[in-house]
Amino acid sequence: MLPAQRVQQEQLALLELQVQQVLQVLLVQQNAGSREQLAAQFEQDVTALDPQGTWRTAMAEKTEAALNRLGNLRSRSLVLEAPNRIGMLRDILSVLADHGIDMTALDSQLLEGDRRVRFEIGIGSAEIDTASLTLDLTKHETEMLR
Repeated sequence: MLPAQRVQQEQLALLELQVQQVLQVLLVQQNAGSREQLAAQFEQDVTALDPQGTWRTAMAEKTEAALNRLGNLRSRSLVLEAPNRIGMLRDILSVLADHGIDMTALDSQLLEGDRRVRFEIGIGSAEIDTASLTLDLTKHETEMLR
């Protein structure tokens, strides 16, 4: 058996196991409605899928980082839109640094296909001269939306 076929076969077996486990969870929900039974079934299924806890450990770190980033973005942030070009993020960050703005998180999203990009930037608690910041960002074809 070729390595690619073996990987595909292992993925199919894992998918079948996951489908069986989802069906078991639905059966527990339908028949008993017991929160404790559902939690026990979930723990059993997670242990079957990840017996050494490797995935859970890796995902815990990523989940914590994602939650921290989202928290920082929600607490205080700027939303900027700019052309999507090489060096644009550097230019924006340079303007923020010149204004003494501490960046705590960053998220980006391509717009209009890939012609523009929206940045949501979590910021620290420093006071911001919005008019001056907007003017400096405009020099880099960047619009401050919030």
